[in-house]
Amino acid sequence: MSIDKNPRRSVFGYVGGSYNPLDYFELSVVGRLHVYTEEINKVWEYIETAKEMDSQRKLMKPGTVNPFVRIKFQWAARAARKCAIISFSTLYNVGFEAKGKIAKNDKIFRSKYLDKFVDIAFPISEDRIYYRELKDKALWLRNSLIGHVDGEAKDLQIGMSIASSNQVSMVAEDDILEEFDFTSLAKFSMKIKVVISDYLLGKIKLEE
Repeated sequence: MSIDKNPRRSVFGYVGGSYNPLDYFELSVVGRLHVYTEEINKVWEYIETAKEMDSQRKLMKPGTVNPFVRIKFQWAARAARKCAIISFSTLYNVGFEAKGKIAKNDKIFRSKYLDKFVDIAFPISEDRIYYRELKDKALWLRNSLIGHVDGEAKDLQIGMSIASSNQVSMVAEDDILEEFDFTSLAKFSMKIKVVISDYLLGKIKLEE
C-alpha cells in the first residue's frame, strides 16, 4: 500500500480540480464498493437504533406503561440487531452482478479488494484477528439463525427442539444476540468504510 498525505493528490497522479473515480476504476468495481459502504452505513444505523430502543425501554418503569409496549421496544431492538448482522454479512456473501454496473461479490473480488481493505484498516494483528473472529460469528448467525434457520444450529444454541414455544425461542435468541459484540462490529465496519472511501478518492493504492 502507498499513501500520499497531500489530500489534493491521488496515487494516480491527480492533483486538485474535479476528481471522478470512474476515470480510474471500472464502473462495476465502483458499484460494488458503493454497495459495501451503503451496507456499512446500515450496520451503524441499525446498531444505534437498537441502543436507542434499549435506552427508551429502560426508562419505562414497570407499572407506568403497558407491559406490551416495553416488549415492543425489545422486539424492535432485536430486529435492528438482526438487520445489522444481515447488512454486515452482505460484504461477504456472494452477490450477483449487474452487468457493467455492479461487480459480482465472489471470492475473487473479495480477495482483490475487501480482504486488502481489512488489512489496511487493522494494521495491528490483534485487531485484525478479533475482527475476523467477529466476522465469522456474524456470518454464522446470519446463515444459521437469522437469514436462514439451520435446525441443528438452532437446537444446539437454544437447547430446545425446533417445536419450542415462540417465547422460549425469543428469550434464547436475545441471549445469543446479547453475547455478540455489536459495538466492535459498528466500529470495525466504519474503519473499513474509511479505507474504501480513501481508495476511491485515490488516497491509497492496493498492492497487487
